[in-house]
Amino acid sequence: MVIGICLVIGICLLAIPQPAAAVTITVKMDGTHQVIKDNVGTALATGDAIQIIYASGGTPNPPDSGGGATGGDSIIWAGHVGDGGLGSGAFIKVFAGGQSLTDGARIYVRGWNNSSFLASTYYGDSELSATLEAGEPPMPIEWSVPTFETSSSTAGLAGNTPLGYDVQVNLNGVSVVFSEVTKEGNTYIVSSEEGPDLPGSFGFLGKYFNISTTAFHSGTIEVSLPYNDYGLSIAEEQQLKLEQYDGLNKVWNDITTTVETTSNIISGETSHLSYFAIVTTAPTLEWVEINGMPFHSGDVISAHSDVAVRLSDEKGVSTVELKVEDTGSPPSYIHFTFDPSDHPPSSTFEGTWKGSFMIHRGKSRTVPLHFSAGNSAGVLKDYPVYLGRVVGGAVTVVGRAYNYPNPFKPMSGGTTNIQYVLSQDATITLVIYDITGHEVKRMRFGSGTAGGRGGTNQVAWNGQSIGGDIVGNGMYLYKIISGDEVIGSGKLVVFD
Repeated sequence: MVIGICLVIGICLLAIPQPAAAVTITVKMDGTHQVIKDNVGTALATGDAIQIIYASGGTPNPPDSGGGATGGDSIIWAGHVGDGGLGSGAFIKVFAGGQSLTDGARIYVRGWNNSSFLASTYYGDSELSATLEAGEPPMPIEWSVPTFETSSSTAGLAGNTPLGYDVQVNLNGVSVVFSEVTKEGNTYIVSSEEGPDLPGSFGFLGKYFNISTTAFHSGTIEVSLPYNDYGLSIAEEQQLKLEQYDGLNKVWNDITTTVETTSNIISGETSHLSYFAIVTTAPTLEWVEINGMPFHSGDVISAHSDVAVRLSDEKGVSTVELKVEDTGSPPSYIHFTFDPSDHPPSSTFEGTWKGSFMIHRGKSRTVPLHFSAGNSAGVLKDYPVYLGRVVGGAVTVVGRAYNYPNPFKPMSGGTTNIQYVLSQDATITLVIYDITGHEVKRMRFGSGTAGGRGGTNQVAWNGQSIGGDIVGNGMYLYKIISGDEVIGSGKLVVFD
């Protein structure tokens, strides 16, 4: 014989004679007395997600990031508002088979104000007052499923960050421990390959973790992230850093407390949540020179460019590469070699690496230059892109020519440097005149050589005339000539 009962609160239960502690139930929220609402009191819309969960321990555990059961709970049904033909905020579900329940077990309802079962959307859990004692005969049990809300912050609703001390939240291998939670809520962890830019001296290991919470908390927070130790020695693992982004000051701060090389977990301590990243040191790019002159993104470059980069790394620089992307040509990859004259050849922890590349002249354009370097630990770093500027048409001096120091003292051994930027490689003649127009010095530079290269050129003059004498005090003029055309000029002063 089947015994059935319908409670006045709208929950109908059917008990079927079968082995003890096994029941078949019908759970119904009829939209009149039992309605699931969102955190502003509006009934959940048809299609919003519903779960009925069996808690063998008697206490509901928060879902994981994908809405799955945790802590020994099991999902015995998942559906949506409106199932069974009911309207907003309501559903009906009949369980066709028996559900074995253990001592102290509870069945509770979880509602989501979204159609997907994701912890990044708001959810709330019903509170059930009755439990089933092990060994009870199968008979009606008074389950109470009251009206409840879904919310990420409303007090009294289940979230993954409850009230208490040393509250730990675990999601996808990430652990967040709050020393004290004063108002419960939800903690969210989003991993991504995109995040705030890291300093040039850092190598990025893994992903960014954007961690946030709606819980109110005080005291410290311990954040622990997993990492992949592939290719890292124990010593290199111990050098890993857990960095946290300070959005106000736009800087990353080291919060590392421990690195567990056995479990591959790195931990740090903070007082607030934001972006976190695991980093290791990468080669630091200190400067770039092209054709012996400091190079900055946007500078004019020559058809043939000799490049030097200054790098340092406590683990030792192992590889340096430049990828040149010129219009209409496949990318060129230039591998740099260490310059032993800059530093003892037995050490590559700091020094200069050199290479060269060629581009066609053609029309005006920009040429992206991608520098990268790796250290002996296998950490690779891509640096911000430099843009080389190519200027088409006839050769010109880009901007103005100038010299420094000015005035200068040749009688005391001083020199002045005349600096100018050529739009392209060209044969250049530099002529210096005194104030009367008399030529005192003439210098010639071949196309593509120092003084005649596209880009920045710097020519030193020690104050000697054509005859080898030091010129006297006064003002002098200089002209930069290509072919028969003066393309640049300037003034300098000798004052000894």
